[in-house]
Amino acid sequence: SSCRFRAQLAEDSGEGSSPRLPSFVLFASSGTETPRIVSMPADDRTVTQPQAENTAPRVSIAMVVKIAVLCCSYIAVSSGLIRFNKYLMNEDRFPFSMALTSIHMFVSFSLCLVFYLLKPSAFPGMANTQGKRILVLSWFVPIGAVFAISLFASNQAYLYCSVTFLQFMKEGNVIITFLLSCAVGLQALNRVRAAVVLWIITGSTMAVSGEIHFVLIGFVFQLVSQLAECSRAVMGEFV
Repeated sequence: SSCRFRAQLAEDSGEGSSPRLPSFVLFASSGTETPRIVSMPADDRTVTQPQAENTAPRVSIAMVVKIAVLCCSYIAVSSGLIRFNKYLMNEDRFPFSMALTSIHMFVSFSLCLVFYLLKPSAFPGMANTQGKRILVLSWFVPIGAVFAISLFASNQAYLYCSVTFLQFMKEGNVIITFLLSCAVGLQALNRVRAAVVLWIITGSTMAVSGEIHFVLIGFVFQLVSQLAECSRAVMGEFV
């Protein structure tokens, strides 16, 4: 039986046209017959190039809008909560940080519980606790305790410092969380990360320096709040 070898040489026929093979076909027999070249009709020479499949994930406009709305809503609610707490923590209004913290934690717990009962799929992490609920519950007390300390100290700091000063101090939470994670073995410290840590500490220090109405007790309360908040984050990640 004879085998046919087609030359895969494409001719550039101009823009907009399909590439074509040259007008010859190379034949060779299975025996000792000398290969010969014969002509081929032009209609049989058209080659269709395979189109590359687009494997990149498609992001719909609705998804982008949804994410943008959620981010903006989170920023707006967080900013409103900070400003409202600062407004309440005044000697002439409601300067009771312990009571304000208790209300905060009770409302947060109640709303999260109701939301979980209505839509359990919004809490995918609960599926990972199957068979380990007792262990998870044993961490509720320390996590809840440091969360309460964080809220109390943060609310108490509003009595002495401005919101701007306290927010600049909170920029150091990234560093505190990272160092605590390294201490418990969740992260590893190297030279690059140490340089980044030093850079952030320098920037945060420059941001909070020069406060006109600096009050040491307010600074200490905020520092305790940040240590407790970062400890809560690390314990949650550890669990």
